[in-house]
Amino acid sequence: MRNYRDQLISINEKYFSGNTDLAWDLYTKLLEAENLAWKIPIAKDLAKHGHEQNLVVFLSIKFCDLVLVDFHQKQVFFASIALQKYAYGNNKAYMNWLEENRKIFSEDISDDFGYKTKVLLVLTTNDNSGLEDAGYYKDNYIITNFERLGLGQIAGGPNPFELTKENHDVLEYCRLCANELTDIVFTPPENNNNSVVRHSTMPKDFELNKYAPKSYIQFVNENRKAIRGLQFKEILQLSMHFVLLDIDRNILKDVITHFGMSIVHKHNPDNIEFFSVNAAAQSIDEFKKNLKEKRNSIIVIKNLDAPVNSRVSTYTKQEQLDILCYYMEQNNNNILVLPLSKQNWQEFVALNPMLRILFQHIFVFEPLSVGVLENYFLALLKNYNYTISKEARELCVDFFSFSKNNLPKTTFSYTLATVLFREACYYHAIRIAGNSEKNSFLQSPDIKAAIKDEYKPSYTESLSDVMADLNQLIGLENVKTSVSDLAALIKIDRIRNKINQKASISLNVLFTGNPGTGKTTVAQMLGRVYKSIGALKSGHLVAVGRQDIVGQFIGDTERNMKDIIAKAHGGVLFIDEAYSLYKDDSPRDFGIEAINVLVDSLEKIREHTCVILAGYPKPMSKFLTANEGLSSRFPHAIKFDDYNQHQLYSIFLAFMNREHLQIEIQAEVLLREYLDKINENRTKYFGNARECRNIFEKLKLAQARRLANVNTDVNDLYLIKKEDVESFLNELTESSAPPKRKQIGFATKKI
Repeated sequence: MRNYRDQLISINEKYFSGNTDLAWDLYTKLLEAENLAWKIPIAKDLAKHGHEQNLVVFLSIKFCDLVLVDFHQKQVFFASIALQKYAYGNNKAYMNWLEENRKIFSEDISDDFGYKTKVLLVLTTNDNSGLEDAGYYKDNYIITNFERLGLGQIAGGPNPFELTKENHDVLEYCRLCANELTDIVFTPPENNNNSVVRHSTMPKDFELNKYAPKSYIQFVNENRKAIRGLQFKEILQLSMHFVLLDIDRNILKDVITHFGMSIVHKHNPDNIEFFSVNAAAQSIDEFKKNLKEKRNSIIVIKNLDAPVNSRVSTYTKQEQLDILCYYMEQNNNNILVLPLSKQNWQEFVALNPMLRILFQHIFVFEPLSVGVLENYFLALLKNYNYTISKEARELCVDFFSFSKNNLPKTTFSYTLATVLFREACYYHAIRIAGNSEKNSFLQSPDIKAAIKDEYKPSYTESLSDVMADLNQLIGLENVKTSVSDLAALIKIDRIRNKINQKASISLNVLFTGNPGTGKTTVAQMLGRVYKSIGALKSGHLVAVGRQDIVGQFIGDTERNMKDIIAKAHGGVLFIDEAYSLYKDDSPRDFGIEAINVLVDSLEKIREHTCVILAGYPKPMSKFLTANEGLSSRFPHAIKFDDYNQHQLYSIFLAFMNREHLQIEIQAEVLLREYLDKINENRTKYFGNARECRNIFEKLKLAQARRLANVNTDVNDLYLIKKEDVESFLNELTESSAPPKRKQIGFATKKI
């Protein structure tokens, strides 16, 4: 810390002369230069209470933050503001240091003027608060309610002092003390097991309990008490190994450092081993050697979930885990930490169940939310003395929401906020360059410039807009009703569970019906419906069939299914003819692998992905028996009825209108008669809307043949005539007629 004597002389002159606003502004800049701006609200509150009791206040820094003079009781208070939770775990040592320095400055004022000097230590538990969250220590006694007792209990009365010759000399001496106290620095005692030093890469205003599981915080607090008085080696012999599941890589070191400094006070956080198993070892012997060399320390084994590379490693994942477990059984001079995903942890426990016995403490980190990332960003701003406008802050939140919905899970991390902060500061500096008045106030243009390449806000249509499009579909009346009811059910469920942020109703649906009844179209609209009510983030459709899922070789199907599920994240996974995955007469068919992977994943993705299984009614009923957990995970079913002859003709006209075609009356009569006939004789393979599309395409071909060899009028290009329909029907008759029987043997010549 620099010597701020000259600045303090100027500040106290302005403060004492009545120019308090300017004095506080200059004093704030001094504290900001030392990352002590959090003291300002408490210092102002303290000065305010001092003035209310007619005390004279001087501003200082380092040994104390304020010097308060009470002329009635002839007392001088050296007020020092400190964070109880950070650097000064041993309050007694700090109090002793304050007391020693108080005596140095009290000798002259005591002998010459008869004034007493006392220490007023303000220990706050929150570096973003005022006096209401602070405790006050005077002569080693705590005053628990400063608002009630007031400085009147410590200092004199409410009467203003008179500026006598003696008072003037006292003021000058105290002013001198305030200006000269900046050279004194407290050095915490060495080897102090009770002191807690903050060591973090995170902003100082972003606390661990905001992103760590409560079970982890409780684990640390309970063990801190249990190991009191134990030596370092004795602590290592305890069973304190733990697993951090789904932890963000950006906060890993902070969590481990917090554990090391809370539990193992003598441990230097800079020496924590981050042991990358694949990078550190190329053989079994070298892997063992690396473990042995890291005794008497906290070992964080990173990248254990990375696949073993046969080019650099000569052991399997099974052998790797066996070595780790054997080492832990034979050695009790380490604390091992495994940062893994939930899936990898389950797989490793299946390979070696001993892991679950050796690692008794499992902590699951929740996925990073937009709110937590916003708080982290605001903490960064405060850490570097920046402020932000309301509009700019809202834009940051929109950007974080957009990123969470569109970026991979691993990319949506604290790094995103850090990069945004740096970019925004850069564009802010460019914007204010050349301005006479510099500031640290981020505004919307700074944020917009920082996110211009990544942020592409999308319009979210309303539920009424989507339902209007659904209602325009031909037929499907029961489907429209079912979708409307399902949307209402899930929307109300989301509102009801907004507090605990966990939906209880599944989004998954079964679609049953014959081909061409609009299942794929409705699936796409259901994605839009779910997005409009906030149930899905993107609502996009991923439509697949057996040919997209089932592979030719072992492992292909499982991998394909997982990839497809990943692509559908935030949207709708539509599996058409899902029953084709299950062949009970072929137990070696790979389709059952896809079903098992899907069932295992349904619970994990239920809050962010909708899965729709579609197919014929009877085969789908049989398909649901392929896995015990399949039917229970699809609580909603929508039946798609076949179209009648009137609806079929309306669908045909819809195809015509899209290409601005018309049909003459005589042609319409023939076509309607044909549609009535095929509707009466339909089978389970009838194509419904697909049949209409096929008819439409064949009529266009018949029209093209008719117009190809004649001079055509422009209007004829957009008209389907009677002869076009007749040509189409004749082709159908010829194609449906039984083939002529070929003659067998030799032909007989007639005579």
